[in-house]
Amino acid sequence: MSAAIVVVVGVVLAASCGSRIAGTARLGHAPARILWSEPLAATPPALETAEAWTFTPVLAPTQPAPEPLGTVVAHGLAAQITAYVAPDPDSAVIETFAHPTERGGPQVFQGLGEPVDGWLEVRLPVRPNGTTGWIRVDDVDLTRNPYRIELDVSDYELRVFRHDDEVVRTTVSIGTGDTPTPIGQFYLIELLRPSDPDGLYGPFAYGLSGFSTALTSFNGGPGIIGIHGTNEPELLGSDVSHGCVRVGNDVISDLAEFLPLGTPVTIRR
Repeated sequence: MSAAIVVVVGVVLAASCGSRIAGTARLGHAPARILWSEPLAATPPALETAEAWTFTPVLAPTQPAPEPLGTVVAHGLAAQITAYVAPDPDSAVIETFAHPTERGGPQVFQGLGEPVDGWLEVRLPVRPNGTTGWIRVDDVDLTRNPYRIELDVSDYELRVFRHDDEVVRTTVSIGTGDTPTPIGQFYLIELLRPSDPDGLYGPFAYGLSGFSTALTSFNGGPGIIGIHGTNEPELLGSDVSHGCVRVGNDVISDLAEFLPLGTPVTIRR
């Protein structure tokens, strides 16, 4: 949800789905950080609705102890974090991210591989989806995340893994044919608490680094997709949203207790 914390998961936030938890892994939970992204301008058409939704940032879980394996996650340290097209300060600049952001939260990036000579290639929360760049290691704090999310939109099934162990499997709802859930590689950038836990987005909403390919805005936000709860669990397992992924409220509440920001998300068909 964006726009003063309004609909950063906007364009794709919708309802959620019934679910089944396959033994959620419970680790010790340390206080985490609020992570946000500053998206770039989009090109698809915009969609605005009359109903306004507000979202409050929530501290997402982090690992209580160093992880020897897992995805590298970069947490902002410097006031400005610049992403370049190559690991060279003389190369073209893709985007400069403020830390903290104008909404007060730090930036987070999913690392792609290991640091090389003081640089880290990262996935960027900008349009077009799939954009990557290089940031200076000195500008961020690096941690490792053992979790990942895999979603197959063909069978409406979302799975969460901790390393190679499946810890959650649940049924989801996805976007319609006109506003499909984007396919690709993304990561979790924020955890939000909707103003109405019994409303459209349920009790929690994770924002992703990806954007709708059909819309430029939704409810005042830039069209970022998300994973959130729902007030229509009977619609789980169908194509009903503006692109967001809906899960059951019990599932999203459970995920909010242990799933860190920076978690990779693979959406495929």
